[in-house]
Amino acid sequence: MDSINHQQVREKCFAYADHLETSLPAITQLLTVYQSQHTTLDEIERSIECLRSTHELNQYLTQRTGQVCTFFPVNLPVYSLVLFAIVSSFMADRVCLRPPQKMIPVFQQLFPLLKLAEFFPNIKVSFASREEFVRDVVAESDVTIFTGKESTAGYILGHTKKNSLFLFNGWGCNPIVVTPDANIDLAITKTVETKTFNSGQDCAGPDNILIHRDIADAFIDGLKSAVNDVKVGSYTDPDVTVGLIAEDGSLTCIASLLQQHRSDIVFGSGINFASTIVSPTIIVAPLSRTTNYKEFFSPVFFVNIYDSDDQLADYFQDPQYAANEMYVSLFGNSKYISSLKRSIVYREQTIIDVERGNVAYGGYSHGASFVATGSNIEARPILVPKEISQYIASTSITPIGAGKSKRIQKAVSSLLTTHFGNNLVFGFLFGSTALNRATNKSDIDTMVVINKHNTEQISAYLDAIRELTSEMGMTYDSVWPSEIITKSELEHMLLEAKTITFDAVGTSYSFWLEDVQVRIHALAGCKKGMTGDLALLREVEKATGKYPKLWKAAIFAELDELASRDPDAEILQSLNLESLRRLEGSKLMKFMHENIWCHLQGEKAESSAGDSSDEDGSSVSGDESLPDSVESMNGSCESLNPNMMNAKAIAC
Repeated sequence: MDSINHQQVREKCFAYADHLETSLPAITQLLTVYQSQHTTLDEIERSIECLRSTHELNQYLTQRTGQVCTFFPVNLPVYSLVLFAIVSSFMADRVCLRPPQKMIPVFQQLFPLLKLAEFFPNIKVSFASREEFVRDVVAESDVTIFTGKESTAGYILGHTKKNSLFLFNGWGCNPIVVTPDANIDLAITKTVETKTFNSGQDCAGPDNILIHRDIADAFIDGLKSAVNDVKVGSYTDPDVTVGLIAEDGSLTCIASLLQQHRSDIVFGSGINFASTIVSPTIIVAPLSRTTNYKEFFSPVFFVNIYDSDDQLADYFQDPQYAANEMYVSLFGNSKYISSLKRSIVYREQTIIDVERGNVAYGGYSHGASFVATGSNIEARPILVPKEISQYIASTSITPIGAGKSKRIQKAVSSLLTTHFGNNLVFGFLFGSTALNRATNKSDIDTMVVINKHNTEQISAYLDAIRELTSEMGMTYDSVWPSEIITKSELEHMLLEAKTITFDAVGTSYSFWLEDVQVRIHALAGCKKGMTGDLALLREVEKATGKYPKLWKAAIFAELDELASRDPDAEILQSLNLESLRRLEGSKLMKFMHENIWCHLQGEKAESSAGDSSDEDGSSVSGDESLPDSVESMNGSCESLNPNMMNAKAIAC
């Protein structure tokens, strides 16, 4: 892969920023057919700022991939060009972009003004249908960037090249919260500014405004006055803020919402279907009666009145909010909002105030944004060059090195203390990082024993491990992020370990047993960053140290017996016993799981599915794979292992 010359990138970006400044009048005039002049000026300004600060991205501009393709959104075409195509063009041999079908006439006039062939010859524009673009371009691209509906993202993701990178930008609820001690005038100004930006057609616009009852009357009166001053009409008028809706098909949806809440409308003159203009409209309703989680994509202000800080939970704990959790703008002080873990909270500001092209954008919900590679899909804010850089790095193996390994060890020790406090029994780092063998494809393996299960502590800890993994340039394991169990579960596991046997041919193997062997090997093996009750940890280490050798001996005793009895057995044809003998216990178990047990378990589930299968044929029974020895322990597997999977369940 070719390296990237940062000086050439800088010179090209500055030259193109100058071109945008020179072309601003022509671009503004052209785009008035579907967005306000204020919106165009704002997006050109942001585009230029992004182009003139690409030095901030140098750490990611290191290598190239093959082809990147991107689907443009219906709004902000120039800014989208810079974020998704121009920056990507420095990291790819070829970039293919496709504008929305309805916007093609505008884009056909816009692209000659942008002079892409002159400045960025490796950027190609396609006006093909979505199906053709998916078939001919997406299927051959190393990276796909899509902005739009989550349902459409699923369709496109299903047609991407194997092991390619898929970046999705969706939308968020992005509520504004105004508390009793807020600066009401500032809150009103920011609310109107963000809700009327581009006539409300912005995925970061607030779909709900939550106002405390103590200040509701003052806020609503001020909001009516401010909205009344918003000029509505044709975008050819430079003073117009609200004009036509680009997606005219959405007018019926907006009309339906207004009809649904017609008794709560306190301001607005409705929809002009002839001009496709939605006049600024204010809906006011108590949170206790109704609320909103839908994207209006129009200048409709949905105001909820809440009675207390605790009542905010009625809005924020709803699954509909979690599905599109992204930003929160807080005016004043709220203990509840400050406690939110997954929302990105801005104080006295909205996303319009802080959004920059060279900073990650999105949220920690799959409806807001997600990154997909292979079978792994993770919801997180996205900075395109960072994601492409990490993807390129993941295609080659690079050792982490002793220096980073030591930093990880210290960081893990600190995170264990910070997030679990007195609830921590002990914790440590194990696996490749502890052995100083980690690469960029390794994850950070930790085992944590706590006194009592605490979902909030576990979730915060896993978030911190995810951030540390990203910081170290490693690969986060979102399915098995950490081994976290309670002290009572540890004690039970140690008792039952005496009765556990590993069947080499997998006839009695279960995924519960896989959890046990991973934890026993972790406890018995090399550990770093140890924190907590180290005396107890040493006792446990001594108690578990014999099992890896015993299990390995048992596996080979059975394999050797099978080889002498039936040398042509199918399972033996795929194994090199002499090579396997040289593997240490944990690696042997991993090999057997990935190559033998998991495969056989799938065959067993398939053959026994019958009436207990869902539509795709996968087993829905929770215990069909448990061996008899486990089922008989204390009468049921539930009494044995009620919370063993807690960390994994949270991660999934």
